[in-house]
Amino acid sequence: MIFPNSRQNMIELNWNNFKAKFNGKETILFENLAYHLFCYEFRINKGIFRFKNQAGLETEPIQIGTEFVGFQAKYYDTKVSENKDDIIDSIKKAKQKNPDLTRILFYLNQEFSESRNKVKKDPQYKTDIESEAKKNNVSIEWRMPSHFEIQLALPENDYLSDFFFSLGKNAFDFLNGIRDHTENILYSIQNEIKFNDSIIKIDRTKIIEDLKGYSEKSNIIIISGEGGSGKTAIIKEFYENLKEVIPFYIFKAAEFNVSDIKIIFSQFGSYSLTDFLELHECEKNKIIVIDSAEKLSDIENKDAFKELLSALLKKSWNIIFTTRYSYLDDLRFQFIEVYRLPFKEINIENLSNEELILLSNTYSFQLPSDKKLNSIIKNLFYLDEYLQNFQSFYNNINYINFKEILWNKKIQNSSFRKNNLHISREDCFIGIVKARCESGMFFIKAEEFSEEVLSRLEKDEILKYDPNHGGYFITHDIYEEWALEKIIEREFRSAKKYKTFLERIGTSLAMRRAFRNWLSEKLLEDAEEVKSFIERIFLEGTIDSFWKDELLVSVLLSDYSNAFFNQFGKAILEQNQSLLIKITFLLRITCKEVDNSIFEILETKDDLSIDLNYVFTKPKGSGWSSTIYFIYQNIEIYNPGNIQFIVLLLQDWNNNYKTGETTRIAGLFALHFYNIDNHGIFNT
Repeated sequence: MIFPNSRQNMIELNWNNFKAKFNGKETILFENLAYHLFCYEFRINKGIFRFKNQAGLETEPIQIGTEFVGFQAKYYDTKVSENKDDIIDSIKKAKQKNPDLTRILFYLNQEFSESRNKVKKDPQYKTDIESEAKKNNVSIEWRMPSHFEIQLALPENDYLSDFFFSLGKNAFDFLNGIRDHTENILYSIQNEIKFNDSIIKIDRTKIIEDLKGYSEKSNIIIISGEGGSGKTAIIKEFYENLKEVIPFYIFKAAEFNVSDIKIIFSQFGSYSLTDFLELHECEKNKIIVIDSAEKLSDIENKDAFKELLSALLKKSWNIIFTTRYSYLDDLRFQFIEVYRLPFKEINIENLSNEELILLSNTYSFQLPSDKKLNSIIKNLFYLDEYLQNFQSFYNNINYINFKEILWNKKIQNSSFRKNNLHISREDCFIGIVKARCESGMFFIKAEEFSEEVLSRLEKDEILKYDPNHGGYFITHDIYEEWALEKIIEREFRSAKKYKTFLERIGTSLAMRRAFRNWLSEKLLEDAEEVKSFIERIFLEGTIDSFWKDELLVSVLLSDYSNAFFNQFGKAILEQNQSLLIKITFLLRITCKEVDNSIFEILETKDDLSIDLNYVFTKPKGSGWSSTIYFIYQNIEIYNPGNIQFIVLLLQDWNNNYKTGETTRIAGLFALHFYNIDNHGIFNT
């Protein structure tokens, strides 16, 4: 393990510094020092396998030639002589657990006292220990402070001296900063629901076991699910199980909206990505989580993230991505098409009807009568909120009331209405969300907002302050979604012109995605409310084209697509079917998902050297069927010379779906032109 030499003078191995720095944790940190020195001595750069609370030895023995060598670290506050029996006991356990063991290196934080016997220097307790080892057919080698002084004086071990014996800022503080950052991200994440005197906890044992198994076999794992389904809660439980055993760090995807990867690590100290990787060189198992990976799509320049991903994979890190299910296809495509990397998937489902009813019966709570609300509380985040706030009037609450009350409770906090602080809270939070969207940054300085308001939002776990970055972050993506929806809805109702509405909400990628979600929900709830809006967007020539694309994609992915074609059929066919051509283009490019059948192939392959250009995507959304049916209804306006764009659309559909009504309609369209085809379009 080589680390850049940044120090000109040796640091004194001051054990008082060691004790002051790691007060209460001296034993475990001394074991860590011994592990590093043992790996360095035997040039082991990949780490050594170990069991949790391993008996006899700190790790499994390593084979050196014909020998099997292990090590033990013993940090004592009392004299070594007083701990003779402890050392002998560990020798016996080590041999019992490892019958092939031939040599043990003992790392001690104290020197032996010289014997008063004039004939020999070795004290009797040292002789007794070595004799006991000989009886167990193992030899002993001692590593004492006098050995450490030489090993830690070597330039390549400077970082160990800094880490363990310097009281100044060093690599230890650097890694601690990243650990604190991880803890901050997980701080407000709940993995159980408190209801009356009960604790409702969904059993995730199987998922945790799968996650552990996958992390030992695959470098990349994707955990997908809806927002609030418990993805990060599972990561938190997994982290709690492993944080004392292996390096385990978490970053939010939005943090990588930087021009240079140096910016990410420099915030924790004067160290780089290279330093970070080299500090973990000897660790066999190590994990980094990229949480909320859907936010990667908001980053226009992904060079910093790509550099990190490449470096982590080269150094055998396990990388876990959590993502919204709606972004899963994009992430799959990136790993398959761009990086050519295999991966494992775990999907976190919302509760089923049966599971929700079982919980209701088990914990004696009433389910809402409103069907949409009943559906949304299958999501654990919303189930928690429902149980905390709505049981007393479950029959008088619907989906719209539910979301409005949650906003008032969580963001405004109605207890502050007397002095209008609830308005300040809302303004502050919306301001931070806007700043995050416009800047694309994960941490927001929020200097223009009241410290009192910020502290109250932090106390209520809506925001969290990170001292390493000097800024606030939003603790849950759902809170940000609420704010974006609130911004869009208010602007929609207040703007006198639709063009003004679109100008006010802005064109950031995050806002455009939120707009698509908002419009899709409007189309599902009450299409009449946005009917005139959709019509004017198409007819208004001064509206930017990307807004028209966003609207079209929302429509094509929604259940409103049939009504859309019925309402705007005439406009779709005008100007040489320019709008229809646009629709078919968006269907073929945007309204697709990765074909899951390919993963059966990937399971049997070590690499992705197969041709990936044609086989991985399939149509997504009702817009495909609506468009194909609309085209067939207007079959008389086409001739073989102007249907190439339609043929490509039909091929995309029929290549994936061999049966069904839409496939039949596509076949009838092709059959109609087959006998009059003068361009060879259907002769392939």
